[in-house]
Amino acid sequence: MNAEGTWWQWVIGVALAALFLGFAIRAGRRLRFLVDTPTSKAKGVFIGQVELAGRATISEPVTSYLAEAATVWYRFSVEEEWERWETETYTDSKGKTQTRTVRKTGWRTVAHGGEEPPFFVQDDTGAVLIRPSGATVEPVTLFSETVGRGDALYFGKGPADEIADSNHRRRFSED
Repeated sequence: MNAEGTWWQWVIGVALAALFLGFAIRAGRRLRFLVDTPTSKAKGVFIGQVELAGRATISEPVTSYLAEAATVWYRFSVEEEWERWETETYTDSKGKTQTRTVRKTGWRTVAHGGEEPPFFVQDDTGAVLIRPSGATVEPVTLFSETVGRGDALYFGKGPADEIADSNHRRRFSED
């Protein structure tokens, strides 16, 4: 190809570069906004995007599903590992159609849940009511365990049915 036949490729390239530069600038501004958000005290909190630090309190704590611990908020998930062999067709470097058998593995979520009741964040200046639905919560991992089928946890806290191609391992996690 000559230089005259590729002018449209330059136009598309410049347009894409400008588009990605715009996305990068927007992402940078959002990151700067989040980094510059100050941590407020309860007494001086305002409406809008704020970060609070303090102790979470609730009048009636909820009991988490896996760890069975008293807490103000929790989420849990149960994942099951699967493994299967699949035959796939591909074209080799000589243009010939070939088939091969490949091993595929992964984890599939088989159960999840949690509770998000309103709670208070309390510091030395007072307390603020938090309604966590829709908020970003930075939780601590409370429970994390991977077990086989012989473990009581496998069916005790997980579903009674196994998924197709299960290799009989489940991963339980709770924040």
